[in-house]
Amino acid sequence: LGVVSFFLIMTLLFSSIYWAAQPLMELLDGAFSTVADRVIAFAPQSLWSDFIANGIIRSFSAVLIFVPQIFILFFGIGVLESTGYLARAATLIDRPLSHLGLSGRSFVPLLSGFACAVPALMATRNISSRRDRMIAQLVIPLMTCSARLPVYALLIGFLFPENFLWAGLTLALLYFVSIVIGVLAAAVIDRFLPKDNAGFFLMELPLYRRPRLKVLIKQSWTRTQSYITNAGPIIFVLAVVLLFGTQFPRHENAETRVRQSYASQLGQVIEPVFTPMGVDWRVGFGLISAFAAREVFVSAMAIVFHAANEDEGTQQQALLKEMHEAHFSDGRKIFTVSSVLGLMVFFMIALQCISTVATMQKESGGWKYAWGQLLALNLFAYVLTVALVQ
Repeated sequence: LGVVSFFLIMTLLFSSIYWAAQPLMELLDGAFSTVADRVIAFAPQSLWSDFIANGIIRSFSAVLIFVPQIFILFFGIGVLESTGYLARAATLIDRPLSHLGLSGRSFVPLLSGFACAVPALMATRNISSRRDRMIAQLVIPLMTCSARLPVYALLIGFLFPENFLWAGLTLALLYFVSIVIGVLAAAVIDRFLPKDNAGFFLMELPLYRRPRLKVLIKQSWTRTQSYITNAGPIIFVLAVVLLFGTQFPRHENAETRVRQSYASQLGQVIEPVFTPMGVDWRVGFGLISAFAAREVFVSAMAIVFHAANEDEGTQQQALLKEMHEAHFSDGRKIFTVSSVLGLMVFFMIALQCISTVATMQKESGGWKYAWGQLLALNLFAYVLTVALVQ
């Protein structure tokens, strides 16, 4: 029953990230929207009020409303670790991992990759075999890190606006698909790397213990704060750049301002790259922005799609409404089932984190693997997304 229990526990963890956090997300979303509306009402025609409300507040809102999901993820991993189950899970899947050039020692770094790839890459130092360590390092970015959660939650909200059960199961499915892709990637890499004299797996199993709730909450909150502080400066800079790009040159008519803005002019240049993915320049701009940090994609979408529209309801509801109404110049809808699934696939595979690339360079001992990983994952993600959408 060990394998069955493992999959049930993981499914419960990944699906609860969506449905358990939903009430808190709606509360935060409503609070941010209220503050932004009051700022706009204070000076309706002012550029500064527009910048503070639609630039800063709504940008931070687009990312911070997903903090409950990230906290639940860290809390769940903490429970598995503190109870003693994590070591048993590593022992359980040592044999299947061994067929992929990995071992049970790779399990903890791979699981850490669901939180953040940077500490996960550092955790591979505990893998004694250089070959096993290299395979784990190359596969870790494929694990669904916490920065992907805001993007997945937005896209799942588009597909299942009211059905929390299907939304939660879809999120769990995305996690498992990322694991399958990682397993396949590890199997391919295993065939190309030279074999070494692998040792056997040995791990001391700790006693099952009752987790200390206070310690778990403190650890989870500390990790969540790190996510907020890392994303904050990037979001602020992006808000300034995007607001300047969408508001200038200034025009009295809002629709004309957006159509002739600097951002629109740049978007028209890069749009041919993103059209095969089934999206326009605005989504493409968000994808480029996501290379600073994946979660910034949601902020970029909030700013670009709200540049000339009044808010209705909460931030997330308004953004989803704009996504449903967005269309190409020929009248075709931008966000369809195929294009949304394509974006999910792209974010699942693409390496869009500069910090991960820098850490990979340090841990692998050179730029060869870091740049190769960056190029291979992004190119494969683009080709697979285009094939799926088309």
